[in-house]
Amino acid sequence: VLFYRESAGPATWEEALRIAVLDMYSWSLVALAALWLSRRIAIGRGEWARAAGLHVLAGLAVLLIRFWGANGLGVLLGWIPSLPEPSVFLHILPFNLLFHFSLVGVGYAIEFYRRYRDRELEASQLALETSRLELAASALETRLVEAQLQALKSQIQPHFLFNTLNAVSALV
Repeated sequence: VLFYRESAGPATWEEALRIAVLDMYSWSLVALAALWLSRRIAIGRGEWARAAGLHVLAGLAVLLIRFWGANGLGVLLGWIPSLPEPSVFLHILPFNLLFHFSLVGVGYAIEFYRRYRDRELEASQLALETSRLELAASALETRLVEAQLQALKSQIQPHFLFNTLNAVSALV
């Protein structure tokens, strides 16, 4: 449980709902921060240690802000009686870091998929351009063959006319 409650005994449905809403919205901000961090901190070859260190530091900062911000807002709204002890933060920190890192992992998965999709799009555009160039080359080759055929026809026709006139003159 994230929030501190002084009174013993079960919480009412209204108290539980208020705390759940505050918890949910505070985690949504953590999720946005984790996704933002996964886009800003690149993971490349040989950069794993640096990226992991940055994510640990950033995760600690984000979770600390979330814990004190959500609890402070709960106190301001009168939903919880007082701020919890810092030991509560340390007690829930391992689970929160694990959850934060899973959100960062989702962010990296989204980012890697986006890069994969962009590379696939570039490859398909390159293949399309190659096909267009091959089609243009084929059309030019066809026109070249037609031009050569036309040149041969124009060369043959005068000889045919000359041979025909020779044959006619020989008969005459």
